[in-house]
Amino acid sequence: MQKLTTHYHSLLRLPLTWSVDAVDFSADSKRIEIHARFIGGAVVCPECGLAGKVYDRVPEQRWRHLDTMQYETIIIARIPRCQCIKCGVKTLAVPWAERHSRFTLMFEGFAVDLLQHCSNTNAAADMLELGWHATDEIMNRAVKRGLSRRAPEEICNIGIDEKSFRKGHKYITTLNDINGSRVLDVVESRTLEATETLLQTLTESQRESVKSVSLDMWQAFATAVKKCLPKADIVHDRFHISKYLNDAVDKVRRHESAQLYKIGDKTLVGSRFCWLRNLENMKDTQRAKFELLMEGELKTGVA
Repeated sequence: MQKLTTHYHSLLRLPLTWSVDAVDFSADSKRIEIHARFIGGAVVCPECGLAGKVYDRVPEQRWRHLDTMQYETIIIARIPRCQCIKCGVKTLAVPWAERHSRFTLMFEGFAVDLLQHCSNTNAAADMLELGWHATDEIMNRAVKRGLSRRAPEEICNIGIDEKSFRKGHKYITTLNDINGSRVLDVVESRTLEATETLLQTLTESQRESVKSVSLDMWQAFATAVKKCLPKADIVHDRFHISKYLNDAVDKVRRHESAQLYKIGDKTLVGSRFCWLRNLENMKDTQRAKFELLMEGELKTGVA
């Protein structure tokens, strides 16, 4: 047993102030329980960092850890509380988990990796054998940790984009660091007020450093950028420009095709993709058909 407890002490990377007193194995419940104990040493207040002394220990708590040989592994311990002359009695942080979390940091790290590779939170929750809310809390804590480590460096080129979610016309607006290939922040809806709120999440120095903003032609985005980032250039992305141009050409084609069809001319019937397809992607037969259409005196060809 002594070798086993020493083994788990090393696996958990516990400091010398903590020991593993026992490891219980249950084949019926497919669970391993590791009993950890604070054995003493210098303690500091988790709020202000001043040295204090152990006041008492809270009731027994449990943390889900990474599975051991496919067996659910639980850490069980009573956390000591520190008596601080400045902050009063405060519960110490344990070395294996964040405060207020019922999962170890190693388990949460695995869960975050899984979330990044799954299509949605439900899929990750099923694989972790957790509820949706517990999995969502792990994700939120990971985002909070990442944001706390983010340095307020200069950002030269940003992008604003909308994403639809849920049913109906419901949107979120994202603020992206184009050079860093990362999402900086997200707000619900795509209104002028929401976009201004999003841009205000940048510090004043970051807003001064922005040189260009890539966005679609949604007026609320452009108005917010002109107000909050007056020195930045607005760049409309290629995808949306191409979409508007294609829509305009197709609108001309539909109208002209209807007019020609009335007099029995079916030249434009079934030709939609001839006009919209990129020339570089055309096969020889498609290019020949397109060139034949362009030789005619068609308004769509002019468009």
